[in-house]
Amino acid sequence: MNFSANHHGGCSIREVTAERSTLLHIAAGEGHRELIAELCSHDSSLLSSSSSSGNTPLHCAAGAGHAGAVRDLVRLARDNVEEDRLRAMLRGMNATGDTALHLAARHGHGEAVEELMEVAPETALEQNGGGVSPLYLAVMSKSVRAVRAILSCRDASAAGPSSQNALHAAVLQSSG
Repeated sequence: MNFSANHHGGCSIREVTAERSTLLHIAAGEGHRELIAELCSHDSSLLSSSSSSGNTPLHCAAGAGHAGAVRDLVRLARDNVEEDRLRAMLRGMNATGDTALHLAARHGHGEAVEELMEVAPETALEQNGGGVSPLYLAVMSKSVRAVRAILSCRDASAAGPSSQNALHAAVLQSSG
């Protein structure tokens, strides 16, 4: 595959969908690891691009549960951006305040949660725009693997909506 940022008459890697998603957002959401590497080799600034909903390619990969794509995006960011931008990417929140970890936890993607916890355990302390923690979301998703990974951070927030916490969620899940 050969892309050119200035290709005339065809698609450029900087083009976006109506939702402002780039080709990298789409590749990450589909878990196309070779395409992710190819796109980033041409334009590493795509790593921090945001869609109209505030999702980065990392949000897309995590939300879809593509742990390999999460790992690749983090590695490519480490190779191509300074440490501050990498931290911002890992802690970045979309329009609803979700980090990539929130999205992976919400959908019960244990392996993606493990990848994110390995590189950014501090995100387990974050609450999204609704005041909900990744741990609460992992419990609600019934993913034991995701819960275990988040609990590897001793200080992980257990916050949930309406003054509930992850223990409330566990009780609700076991009685439901």
